[in-house]
Amino acid sequence: MPSGVDYSTSVPVCQGLPRNFSLGQPETPEFGAQLATANALSSKRFSTNVSEQKKSRIASQSEKDSRSTQEEVIMAGNIRKDAPYAEFGERLTRLRIESGMSRAELAEKVGLSPRAVANYENGERIPFGDSCADIAKVLHISVDELLGVDDPESEMLIAELTASSESAMSARAIARANKSIREAQEVLGAGGLSPEDRRGYILTMQRLLLDASVEATDKFTTFANRGPDWEEKKAQRHAEADKVRRMIEKKADELDE
Repeated sequence: MPSGVDYSTSVPVCQGLPRNFSLGQPETPEFGAQLATANALSSKRFSTNVSEQKKSRIASQSEKDSRSTQEEVIMAGNIRKDAPYAEFGERLTRLRIESGMSRAELAEKVGLSPRAVANYENGERIPFGDSCADIAKVLHISVDELLGVDDPESEMLIAELTASSESAMSARAIARANKSIREAQEVLGAGGLSPEDRRGYILTMQRLLLDASVEATDKFTTFANRGPDWEEKKAQRHAEADKVRRMIEKKADELDE
């Protein structure tokens, strides 16, 4: 201990000690006792601060989670009525909230982006393939219950074809194609057509609508709207359309096996 220092008048060693607190002179019984008291007071003050900060963080997070849930419920109520999968979006939102998960938590559990989950809940898309199966598993329901349809395979096929056609067809053309396929699906389903035959019809219709859309874009886009990169975009659109055609042919072959 350095000599020549008046410990009775020096600044308290720890935050939280009284202003008039002094350690006394070193090498005296009073010094050791006061030092122990100083450590105890400081430790108590530190523990209290940590506890208060922790409670504040928990309260803040709870308020944030509550506000997030309320906002998501409101958003679910604002789904566009003309959204292609509005009913599914409302169902998924309800199931997720009942499971006590946020969109971000559901997205993390199934390996999707929060944006993808938002698109599902807004009724703009439905999941297909592994994504659909993973969401159903996390929510502890079947794929049929998640999609709310009797023929989930056909429903997921339409969703997959829609997602694959986005680079080759305009959003308006895709919406019209989906509407036409769904209207025909209702008639075909009522007529007793098997699920396999319905999927074959979906593939055939999608191929015809894809070809018609690409041809119409090439033929009816005015010169004023083509721009300097028209030929490049046209080539890209045709390349994407070829990818969709190959996918359709592959799925059609699988149905025939």
